[in-house]
Amino acid sequence: MKAAGTSASAPYDEYDEYGYGGGDSGGGDMAGANAYDFEDDSVEGEILSPASASLSTRGRSGRSAMLDTRREFKSEEAPPAPPAEPSPVPSPVAPQPTPADTSVKPSQPAPTQVATKRQVIYTANMQVSVYDVEHSMVLIESLPDLYGGWLHQRLDNQIVLRIPAEHLNAAMDMIAELGVVDLRTLEGLDVTAAYTDLESRIRVLTQMQEQLELLLAQAKDVEQALEIRRALGQITMELELARAHMRELAKSIAFSTLIVRIVARGPAVDLPTSNDPFPWVLELGVEATEFR
Repeated sequence: MKAAGTSASAPYDEYDEYGYGGGDSGGGDMAGANAYDFEDDSVEGEILSPASASLSTRGRSGRSAMLDTRREFKSEEAPPAPPAEPSPVPSPVAPQPTPADTSVKPSQPAPTQVATKRQVIYTANMQVSVYDVEHSMVLIESLPDLYGGWLHQRLDNQIVLRIPAEHLNAAMDMIAELGVVDLRTLEGLDVTAAYTDLESRIRVLTQMQEQLELLLAQAKDVEQALEIRRALGQITMELELARAHMRELAKSIAFSTLIVRIVARGPAVDLPTSNDPFPWVLELGVEATEFR
């Protein structure tokens, strides 16, 4: 029983060496020498640790001091930088108008555009009152010799002339000087579409005629040659009709039609000497004015 008691108290003997263990105050024989009364170590409200305190107590105090130091070190460290904010997406900016370039630039030729020339047939009508009808008719008939063209028709006091379109206005002005112009009109008929259509038709028919002539030269038998010749004859006839129509249309465009009618004026009539509707006013010696 004594051996068991000795082995059981062995761990406590180790603690007795450091001032802990059995006894009333500190345990063992060293209790009186190493025991401290912690209440007597209070100096001005602070508790002083004895130099001979136990290692476990010092260890705990050291760890506490290290933890406090780490906390103070962490508190003294600079706070972590806030996370970088995402860069704002730039809002679309309306394009600013660029200032107009006021510098003088060399003039550039404008792109050439093929403008379709208008094809117009002009027809003019005039009625002139003259004192000498026959003399006026002779003068009008001589206008084609002066401006070009020809006499198309003469019927009594009416003459139809074909005058070049570029000289039509000049011829009308000369006729107007023969007397008093009662009527003067000018009409234009635009035939540009018909003219263009005829040009295209003639071009296509000409190409077909050339192709048929080549096929006719390459015909291998009589039957094939006769068939090609028949088609060639039909195309040739249509081509000649189109060309004749084109010639007439071109002549009508180039030479305008001028229709002139001459009217005889009566003998000279004395104009009234007064515009007063009452003849007896003249007998009163009232000054007469010319009637207008």
